[in-house]
Amino acid sequence: DLDASGHTVQSRQAVRDEIDRLVQTALEARQQRLDDTRGLRRRGPPPVGTEVIVFNPNTLGRGGKYDRTIYRVLEIIRGVVLKLVDAKVPEDQVIPSMIKETHYANVRPYYRPSGGHVV
Repeated sequence: DLDASGHTVQSRQAVRDEIDRLVQTALEARQQRLDDTRGLRRRGPPPVGTEVIVFNPNTLGRGGKYDRTIYRVLEIIRGVVLKLVDAKVPEDQVIPSMIKETHYANVRPYYRPSGGHVV
């Protein structure tokens, strides 16, 4: 079967299918980027041993900043509370007074500088 422009109906359908597939792929990639920037990929607390930094909200409850101290996750309590210790302290030298507790939503992973990027 030929349409008015002389193309076969099947070739048009194949082109439409390919366009639909490309559009769907682009939409999925866009959604993934949005989820990544919103931080929705993170599910649950970081694993024990992970280096993290802690967010400290300001007193008005709006905004705040990340602590400069890098912590290591020692333990996870009831799946939500993290026991943290300064990452510089060797594991065998940790004493109870050094441990800080916080909800896992208040931390984000700390990524060590790779040394390859100069600002």
